[in-house]
Amino acid sequence: MCRYNIVWSQEAKENLRNIFTYIVIRDSERKARYILAQLDDFIRKIAFIPEKYIKEPHLNNPAIRVAVKWRYKIIFRIVGTDIHIIRIFHTSQSPEKLYDSLGSSV
Repeated sequence: MCRYNIVWSQEAKENLRNIFTYIVIRDSERKARYILAQLDDFIRKIAFIPEKYIKEPHLNNPAIRVAVKWRYKIIFRIVGTDIHIIRIFHTSQSPEKLYDSLGSSV
């Protein structure tokens, strides 16, 4: 089984920082660390079979896929042997906000 390399965009890193901060404020640092660890573990699993995840239906690019862990949507692109993590966002956020922010990322 081939494992793809994971490449994080600056926006995805910023998304994780914002998720962490939000959870710390709303709950606790312990819970925030747990959620980020679970998201990281999930993304590592994506790297084994990224093709099994659906193509993002709102974008006109067959290389862009989406995976959901809890209520976090992970948008990624398969590029050769790499998986580029483009964005991570909570599904309660406006999808239009996400798609507008993608711009040249996709």
